[in-house]
Amino acid sequence: LRYSNSLSKTIGEYPYYVVVPTDHYLSGTRKVELRQLRYEKLILHDFKIEVPANSEIHPHPFLNKEIMKNVAQVTDDIENILIFVAAGIGIAIVPEFDVFKPQININLAYIPLDTGDYREKLEIVYPEKDANPLLRYFMDKI
Repeated sequence: LRYSNSLSKTIGEYPYYVVVPTDHYLSGTRKVELRQLRYEKLILHDFKIEVPANSEIHPHPFLNKEIMKNVAQVTDDIENILIFVAAGIGIAIVPEFDVFKPQININLAYIPLDTGDYREKLEIVYPEKDANPLLRYFMDKI
């Protein structure tokens, strides 16, 4: 998304992972392909981005409409996502930065998801004319 009178700086691009219980049939897979998710209930990690309900924009554009029908839950809380997966509510799709941060240990497997060249892009968006003198210093340091 772009905002008028603003600039942005990419601070990282992250691949996606599928999170499954260790006894799930996909847990031994080296990489999951989207077609393998066709009949799975999905839990998506979403950030608090407000998009109109009738919008064609969604946070995971690599998921086709057939797979999007399988979405059982969307939340921005990674700990809840892991609990949902462990409870058998579905399997999750999360960006890599959620995989390597400390989390609860509940016997889950994290498998790379083949999304082609699509990655989760993390950006900082800031005003073009920054009023805060520390902003330029901060942007230079990251």
